[in-house]
Formats: sequence, structure tokens, C-alpha cells
Amino acid sequence: MQRFILSSLLVTALCAGCGPSAESVIDRHRVPSREKLDRLRALVEAKDSCNQLPVAPATPLVFADEDEAPEKRARVNAIAVHAEDYEADRAPGREVPFRIMTTPRVISDVEKLLDAGSLADGKKPSGREARTVFESLDRLRYVALIFGSTAEPVSVEVPRAVLPGGATGEGATAKANAPGSFRAYVCVMDLETRQAVAYLPRLKAASLGVLSAADEARGPELLARAARFELFLRLQEKLKGTTAPCLRARRGGSTIDLCKPGEPADLPLLRVTSHGCDMSGNECMQYVDTTGRLVLAGPYTLATEFSEGLALTGRQGRCALIDRTGKERCQLECTDVRDATEGLFRVQAADESWRYVDTQCKAVLGPFRDAEPFRGGLANVRFAEGRHRVINKQGTPVLVTRVNRIWPFRHGFARAWEHTAEGVFSFITPDGVPAFGGRHFRAAEDFSEGLAYVEEGERKGYIDTTGQLVVALDAAVSGAGPFRQGLARLHRGTAETQYVDKTGKVVFTLEGNHTGDFSEGLVPLCRPAEDGTPDCRHGVVDLTGQRMGMPVEGALGRFSEGLATHTVVRDEQRRIGYVDRAFATVIEPAFKDAREFTEGLAAVQTHEGWGFIDKKGEWVIPARYSSASSFLGGFACVMEDSSGAFLIDAKGQRRPALPKGWACGEGFSEGRTVLHPVGLGYGLLMIDTTGKQVMAFSADPPVMAGERRLIMKAGNEYGLADEKGKLVTPVAYDKAEPFHEGAAVVMDGRGAFFISPEGKPLTGKRYVTTPGYSEGLAPVARGKWVEYAQRLSIVDSQGREQSSRAMPTQRFCDCKYAFIDKQGKETTPYHFTFAEPFMQGLAAVSFGSCTLDRVPEHPGFQWVNCPKRYGYVGTDGRLVIAPAFESFAPDAFKDGVAREGHRLFDREGNQVWGDPDW
Repeated sequence: MQRFILSSLLVTALCAGCGPSAESVIDRHRVPSREKLDRLRALVEAKDSCNQLPVAPATPLVFADEDEAPEKRARVNAIAVHAEDYEADRAPGREVPFRIMTTPRVISDVEKLLDAGSLADGKKPSGREARTVFESLDRLRYVALIFGSTAEPVSVEVPRAVLPGGATGEGATAKANAPGSFRAYVCVMDLETRQAVAYLPRLKAASLGVLSAADEARGPELLARAARFELFLRLQEKLKGTTAPCLRARRGGSTIDLCKPGEPADLPLLRVTSHGCDMSGNECMQYVDTTGRLVLAGPYTLATEFSEGLALTGRQGRCALIDRTGKERCQLECTDVRDATEGLFRVQAADESWRYVDTQCKAVLGPFRDAEPFRGGLANVRFAEGRHRVINKQGTPVLVTRVNRIWPFRHGFARAWEHTAEGVFSFITPDGVPAFGGRHFRAAEDFSEGLAYVEEGERKGYIDTTGQLVVALDAAVSGAGPFRQGLARLHRGTAETQYVDKTGKVVFTLEGNHTGDFSEGLVPLCRPAEDGTPDCRHGVVDLTGQRMGMPVEGALGRFSEGLATHTVVRDEQRRIGYVDRAFATVIEPAFKDAREFTEGLAAVQTHEGWGFIDKKGEWVIPARYSSASSFLGGFACVMEDSSGAFLIDAKGQRRPALPKGWACGEGFSEGRTVLHPVGLGYGLLMIDTTGKQVMAFSADPPVMAGERRLIMKAGNEYGLADEKGKLVTPVAYDKAEPFHEGAAVVMDGRGAFFISPEGKPLTGKRYVTTPGYSEGLAPVARGKWVEYAQRLSIVDSQGREQSSRAMPTQRFCDCKYAFIDKQGKETTPYHFTFAEPFMQGLAAVSFGSCTLDRVPEHPGFQWVNCPKRYGYVGTDGRLVIAPAFESFAPDAFKDGVAREGHRLFDREGNQVWGDPDW
């Protein structure tokens, strides 16, 4: 890219409606001769100040001088604008002076004179042009610097069939040429205030055009017209908004009308980032319309896109909601802002918390640690203590999205735990809905006999199944157990253990710290041993608190279905059997480990592994498992070597089948069990007794996918759920994308395909990849994924490898893209190396092939080299804009313009805003 100053213009612009006559306005701006020197200095400083303006070039402005190449000097001088070439229509009864005096050497001459110290107050500079400038300073207020750039033409080889006009000529390919662009930018300085008062990021494409190298001869003429016209209008706007008259240019005896064409007032406003919004060169945000006209200059340090005619902007810790004219509706404190969705902006406060704010600047939801945009009335949020939830617009949690453990269901509720800084407990229903309005607890136990122990804030006690605290406990309670047979165990440190009834009344107290709970009228007295396991050799207590000595040798477990485990030590080895209510041995102590009887069976361990026995001690399911849970809901969870855990029924049959990559933890409670991923992976999966996936608890917050669907990730796979979290597809996909036009893209080991909101395949075809439908068409790829290993090497100055380490395996799509319709029919051949969805009839595409290249400096490192130029095709697959762009925007032409980095382009490929080198 070559950059040069096109011209420097000294402009006097006086408004037609600021006073009784134009002459009085002139008089008002006259300055004494002694101040001219200061104005000259301001004029010289203008070029530096313009470099700090939005979208100013990255390099300083360069003024044409005598030592420059003649051809460049000729080009610059050729676009000098002279006052005699223009005239202004006269407003009724008065003149509107508007003079442009220039040569490219004027400022340069003045700058040299100032540097040499040859100017003093009252003296005049030498040289006709500099002298003219000096003499004009008493009536000169504004200086305009026009600068610009040219870009090299771009030529890309493309299939001949995509060129406009069809496949003509010889050969399968042809050159698509994007002409080098010729663009101009204008900075306007106020010599009185020494401030920038206007900036034209890009002269209008309608006036200036994008010119090819062959057309460059017309550039100066068009630039002069556009600059003269645009500057007049902008300066008139600055002078209290008076309406500018219509300008006409005289060229070779003919008159060219430069009247400003009417512009719709409802053009979309786009947020853009600009360079140098202050003298420190900081970036800022401003708003332009789709013609590139700067509408709201700001500058803003924070800004959202406009939504329903409003945008949230901010600077220095204060935010304001503005309309399209920049008028403030209301203000609030903020440190960051996010775009509005469904009528709500997201605003960050000084404490780094986020809130949802309505169009009256009122915080309606929050605070949250994190807050995502609303989609379909739902949003992901993260509370201060770390809980992840999906909330509705009333702020009510409607879905638990991320938990690390779920206990069995009891009385319609399952206890859930989330791994946060302090750990958070909550309760969920069998449908995964947060219970009790989404309340969370510092500590919680399972429901038993209709009550559950919780610690919530400073409160401790038992809640019922409505969430009401019905048994309040004092702060001295250090822990509690579940209610069993009407009594619950309370701990007050390690000194004593109390048993209370459901009114909170203490029934009896035991000395020491005991951990047993009642079952079948008895509770064994157990104390924590040194290794943390319960030591149950301290006797038995009945429901009245009557304590009796240990009726048998060894230790007793809790009674269940009439039997309790009985542990003894023989020959320095622990052995476990079972005794009945009379403490008579029913099953001899012969097992290495044993669990309670549930549903008529008990899991026991021998040297051969785990199996199941009945109450007579006979084997029902042989000992062949490496681990086993108790039966629950007709099923037990077992593991066979390293093949993963699975479920069996009471006959030892393996059912129901579990999804691949998932393992159970226990049987079913109230028709549900929770699976966890095998190996690495996060998230939980809930299934029913048929093996059907019911709920997924994501490793990541769910994605609002449209069509009243959520994308859930559990383990390393994805599935679709409805708004209540109920799965409509299995969690079995390698990838899932949101819905577009009634179709979502999912991917498994056989490729990508489209499914409906009900989870049914649509076209019956699979592709290597596709981004999805837009405007009835979808780009799809065929080819293959190419995997390649990476090794990062460290080499010495001679290029010899000193050390290396393996990097994660990468892959790229060695593919060609085509477009298909909703029936899966191809509407274009597979021409494109890359393709994006359509937006307002245009889609970004690229041509050529990707290659896998090695980096000489790093022998084991490879990189994918793909075509770097993107163009745009119409729905017929033919090029509309030649491949001249180095990047593309996913939402290109959403508002009639496309973004490439910090630049905006119209549908003809003309740049309407932004600096080419940025």
C-alpha cells in the first residue's frame, strides 16, 4: 500500500444563517495581525493533530515537496482545487463566501519559514502562495487536509463458471481482477480553537467512486468535487446546523450539479472502532451509517450496537442510553457494556458484577458474576458464589445446567452439588428443574421422612418438601443426620450427640460423637476411627435412648430388611457376615466386604470379586465384578475389570444398555439414575429405567439454539434439549450448532447432517462440514479431514534442533464447497475452497487449494496455507464482488455492508468506511 498526501486545502466556510449578513460574519472572524503568527503555527500543527483523529492513517501525513519524484509531485499538484473553478448558489439577499486556496507547498513553505525564525509579528512570508495564505488568516477559520491512498490491483484464479456472464472463453479457469482502489480522507481543523471539528473517514462512493489504475486520471477531478462538496456541508453543520446551499462546479464551460442527494433518515447505524480519538492516540467507538457517513462522532470508550433505535454508550465510568440523534435518554454507572438482546442490555458495575438493564436504564435482573444474552426468553448466568443457572426474564432459575454430583432421588428431590470456591448444594426434580425457586445451600442432606437438613446463610435446620424451614436449629449445631423413625442425630462439637424429634425437641443425649442413624428401632453406636471409618463396637441404643452393651463380638452395621452386617477380626483379617434382630448369626462372617440388604439381595466381596447373595447366604449372582453397588430400583451398578460400569437386573442380566462412553454409579431411585463419563470429561447424564436419556447436566453452560431448544454438552458429546432441559436427542454428537431456518447442524463420526427441532434427520445426506442454512441455502463441503502432528522444536543459531516437544494433533478440511437448498439439491458445483452462509443475497467464498507447509526454522512444525483472498457470490453462484478481501465477516451484509477488520464495504465492493492500512 502506498500512502501520500493528496492535497492541503485552506477553507473559509461561513454559514448563511448565522447573522444578518455574510459580511458581519466575516467581520466577526477577523483577527489582528499580531495573532496571525499563532494561526500559522496552528496551521502547521494541524497535520499532527489530524493524525490523532479517528481512522487517521497509521503513518504521519507526508506533504509534497520539491525533492519528491516529479511523477508523484505532478499527481499531487494535479488535484489542487482553485476557488475560481466553483461558485456557490446565492442565498436570497446575501452571498455565502466559500473559498478554497491551495497548493501542496503552502503549509510546507510556512513550516520552513517558522522553523527558520524568519517570520515575526507584522512581517509577511515570501512566496505568492504563502503570502496569500498569510493575508487570508484574518478571514480564515478552518483548514482541511485531504489525504488518501492507492492499493495494488488483486488478481485471483477462479473457475470460469463463477464469472459473471457464464462460462466463456477457453480453459476451465480465468482471472478475477479486483482493481486497485483510490480512496480519500479529510480532516478539518478549527484554527481558533485548534481542535478537530470534522472528519470524513471516506468520501462518498457515489461522488468519488473506487477507481482502477487506468481510471486514475479522473481521480483528481472527482476528488476535488467530492471534497469541495462534502467539506462545505460538514462545516455548515458545525456552524450551528444551518442548511448549506446547493453547489455547482464549472468545468470546461459545463456545469456539474453537486447538490447532495437525499439520504434516508432510517439508514442502519453501525458501531465502528476508530484510531486516535484523543491526542494520546487511543481508540474509541463511533457510529456511521451504511454509506460511511459519520453520524455520531462521540467519541465513546464503550458502545453497543443499536437495537430498536437505542444504544448504550459510555465514557469514564458513566453510561448513557442514546437514540439515533445522540440524545441521551437516561444515565447509569458502568465499566463495560454488551449489546442488547430481547430488549435488555448487559452492564458491568464497578464491582465487576453484571446486570440486565432495560430501556429506561433500570437494572431489572442481577447482580451476576457472568451474564449471557437472552435468547427465546432464557439466558445463562453465573451467580456470585459460582452457581450456573438458566434463568427466565423474571430472574427465576428454570434449569440447573452444571453440577458435579447428584445423589439418588428421595421424596421427589435429588441433592446436587456444584464445585465452586465454597461448594454449593441445591435440590432438583426428576425433570432437572431447580427446586424451591432455585435456592442454594451451604450444606444439605438428602430428604428422609419428608425432611432434609440444610444450612442456608446463617440459618440451620430442616426444610419440608415445600422448602419451608420447619425445624430451626441454633448456631451451636455443628452437623446433623437424616430423620429415621422420627428421630434425627445432631452434633454439638465432639462432646455430645443429641437425637431430636420433628419438632426439634431433644429426646435423649449421648456422650461423645456418634454417627449412627436409627433403623428398625435400633442404632449401633459408632465413632470415627483414626482412619476416618466408623468404629461400631460401642453398643446399641433403642428409640427411647436405652443403651445396651454390644450383644455380639465385633461391630454391627445398620439393620436393613431384618439383617445387619457383623464385622469380626479373625487371624488378623477382617471378615463380615450378617446377624438378625436377635443378634443371632444368620450368615457366617466370610466376606472381605459387604453392603446392606436392599430388595432382598446384598453385594458382598470375596477374593474372586463382588457378587450378590440372598438372605440365606446363597449366591444369586456370582462374584465376578471388580465393584458393585447395592440394588436400587430393581438395578445395581457393577464394573467388570476396566470395561466401565454398567447396570444389571436382579438376575444378573446386563440391562438397560448405557450410552457408549458413560458409566453408572448406582441403581435407580424414583425411576432415574445418573451416569458419569468414562475417563476424561465433565458433565452428568440422567437416564430412566429403559435407558432413555432424560437430562444432561452440561460441562459448559447450554447454548440457546433457537426453535425453543438448548444445546447441552456432557462428557465430550452434545445433544439437544427443550427449554425445560428434557433431551430431544441423545447426547451422542461430536458437534451441534444452533438452529437456522428450522434446521440444525450436528456431527458424528460419519459426518455432518441436518436435523429438525424434533431431532429427526432432514436431507438424508452427510457432508464433511457445513455452517448451516441462511436464506434457503447452505454451503456444504465434501472431501476429507486431514490430520497432522505438530512438534515444536527449539533450534540454535545454526538451525540445529536442540529440543522438541509434541503438540496436540491438528486437522484441516481438504474440501470443496457447494451450495444446497432445503431439499439437499446442489444449486452450485463444488467450486469453492471455503464458503459462508448467504446474507442479503451474498455469500463469502474463496478459491484455490489448501496446502500443508513446513516451517524451515522449526522442522517439526507445519501450518495450513489456504487462499487469503475472499470474494462474494450471488445465489446463482456467480461472482458479484471479486476476491479482494483478506478476511470475511460472519454477518457480512447484514445491514447492507460487510466488515473486513475495521473497514466497511458496500455490495459493489466499494469501501465506505475505514482506513485501508488498518
